[in-house]
Amino acid sequence: MKSFRWICQGIFLLVTFLLLTGCGSSTAPEDGDIPVGLDIEKLTNFSIKLSWIHESTGTDTIFYQVARKSGTANWVENYVILESDVHELIDYIPTSDSLVYAYKVRYYNSTLGLTSAYSEVIAYFSEYTYPTDMLITQVSQSAMEISWQDHCQGEEGYVVDRKVNDEEWENGYILLAPNNWQITDNVNLFDTITYRVYAYVGNSVTGYLTKEHFATLLSPSGLSCTIPDLNKIRLQWQDNSEGEDGFIIDKKTGNLDWETNYCLIDSNTTTYIDDNLLPCGVLQYRLKAYKGVFLSGNSNIDTLSVNLEIIGSYPTSGSAYDIFIPVDNIFIPEWTAFISDGYEGLLILDCSNPSSPGAVANYQELWGDRTLSSFVKDNFVYVATQSLATAVGGIQKVDITSFQTPIISNVTETIGIPKDLYVEGDFAYLAEGANGMTIMYIASSIPVSVSNVPLNDARKIYVQENNGSVNAFVANGLNNGLEIIDVTDPYFPSQVASLPVSGLANDVFVQGDYAFLSNGEEGLEIIDISNLSSPVIIKNIATGGFTNGVYAEDNYIYISDIERGFHVIDISDPGNAYILGSLALDTEPVSIHLAGSYVYLTDNAGVKIIKIKP
Repeated sequence: MKSFRWICQGIFLLVTFLLLTGCGSSTAPEDGDIPVGLDIEKLTNFSIKLSWIHESTGTDTIFYQVARKSGTANWVENYVILESDVHELIDYIPTSDSLVYAYKVRYYNSTLGLTSAYSEVIAYFSEYTYPTDMLITQVSQSAMEISWQDHCQGEEGYVVDRKVNDEEWENGYILLAPNNWQITDNVNLFDTITYRVYAYVGNSVTGYLTKEHFATLLSPSGLSCTIPDLNKIRLQWQDNSEGEDGFIIDKKTGNLDWETNYCLIDSNTTTYIDDNLLPCGVLQYRLKAYKGVFLSGNSNIDTLSVNLEIIGSYPTSGSAYDIFIPVDNIFIPEWTAFISDGYEGLLILDCSNPSSPGAVANYQELWGDRTLSSFVKDNFVYVATQSLATAVGGIQKVDITSFQTPIISNVTETIGIPKDLYVEGDFAYLAEGANGMTIMYIASSIPVSVSNVPLNDARKIYVQENNGSVNAFVANGLNNGLEIIDVTDPYFPSQVASLPVSGLANDVFVQGDYAFLSNGEEGLEIIDISNLSSPVIIKNIATGGFTNGVYAEDNYIYISDIERGFHVIDISDPGNAYILGSLALDTEPVSIHLAGSYVYLTDNAGVKIIKIKP
């Protein structure tokens, strides 16, 4: 037993001597003797391959120790241990993750019990770790603020490279610690600065996020527009630039294109007075500073509605289908409106104070169930009604010499439903839907039908007398467009022209050589009728909604739009007509009438009164 103990002690001393003297083929690791060429490759959505290069010499037993770091967790030093003939590792990780997976490798000489230094660090970045949404803000004329969205979990930091104009990139211009995503940089005025940003771990980086910005004058801000009097518009703004030559103002009228360089203003100015020649419409302004050929960005856009506002309303009890306001009628007080109020009969409103209209009378003793349309001439109001019980319509003549004690004639029944009526001379012209257009003689105590023109879906009607001839223009419903009918002899009307148009022709108004057809979702059709037998559409204006009623006066058209509210269209040049202004409504306007400085709309809530002129 004693001899065996001495033998063991001898072996221990021999091994110790060999380790200390390094005899034989065993060598201690040197600084440069570490794994190199570390590479990482995505294999699948759930795996990557790590590989490296290392040549071990001699007969020592070598192992590779792979360390891994997941996101912001600590390093796992002996994540995997591999034998010396294995120079790669398949690791199973989610490759569509915001976590960064970092690796480093060293070798262990078990024969000598020595460990090398670690290799370089390499990392796997999925595309979801890349920085996004870079924002460059010029906070002064000599400073930029650069920010981005940080999506990494586990980066060592961020690198910001910079390039000025066409110079070389300044790589590593700024290094940031982890979770930093904003810098402020000093710049020179009128330089183009390009930045690129990426996260890094060791020698691995994300994809680049690159954006450039031109360092220019600061934009004016706080632009606001007011109307100090009827013909002036005041613009005021905040001057944020230094050393500018002045300011450039752009102007936009209605839906026309921007009028750039509308006017130039001297430097250090913060107000401007513009002339206003519009009775109504929507104007927009913006401005920028300039110095020589260099421009700042645009200011905010300020929008101004000129004389487009609801100034009064009246909630009707029924469904307000139609409105008529007689003008220059000696029998009826000025600003009296007649509302066809569906099941609630005919409502008469006093609109002399447009901000506060009030009911004068309500006629509910009319024939039928629903009042659809009315037209006033002299001391009579002609009323179109419908009976749901008999599915036919009727016309009544109401003497309104006294509003409170009207004299209502007996009804003249119609074959179709009288959706609209127009009175000219001794005759009333009825749009009767599928029964077409019916003409009635109204000089007698009870209206008498004298003729009919078959049409598919007569909805609205307008009658024009011109040089001794009289013509009726009918909005003829779905895909039928406009019908023109010669009614010079009401007993023998004749069709002059038919202009089919895709859309739902709801209403028509005629002024001079032009007919204006409200055509549902197709918008407004402007039709040249200078040759009645050959009408031609010269302009279509899409409103993006569903047009219903239409009314024209002078150089403007007024449209009710079920979806978009109210539009004003400039027709001073009919072939180049454009939307001058719009007023959004939270109701569904149906018909429209103009009187004086106001437009009157009926909608599903009653009556709206909109100011359109000073």
